[in-house]
Amino acid sequence: MTNVSSAAVNGVAWIGTLMLVFYRIGDVGGRVAAVFDYLGEISFPLYILHYPVLFVVSSSLFKAHPNLNYGITQVAISLAAAALAYHLVDRPLRVPGASLAQAARAWRRYSSAP
Repeated sequence: MTNVSSAAVNGVAWIGTLMLVFYRIGDVGGRVAAVFDYLGEISFPLYILHYPVLFVVSSSLFKAHPNLNYGITQVAISLAAAALAYHLVDRPLRVPGASLAQAARAWRRYSSAP
């Protein structure tokens, strides 16, 4: 990707982010609300995992594939890692009386699913 197209993608991402944060008309409903609710649910795993993902991706993946868009790739990998951590660790441990053993059983169920 050239510098111009990468700058254009980053510019569109910034404009979209600013519109989401500052431009709100009425209540957000339907699927948009569900997406924002889910992002709120995975926000803590995302906060915890984004820096290790940033380190690993920038030290390995981008050296092997320097033409990838850094921002989009890092966000996508961070979101995927946060979603996995939420479903396999965070959510099973939120159940009253849950233990790490129950989280491990949830992990085995998920990894053995077809």
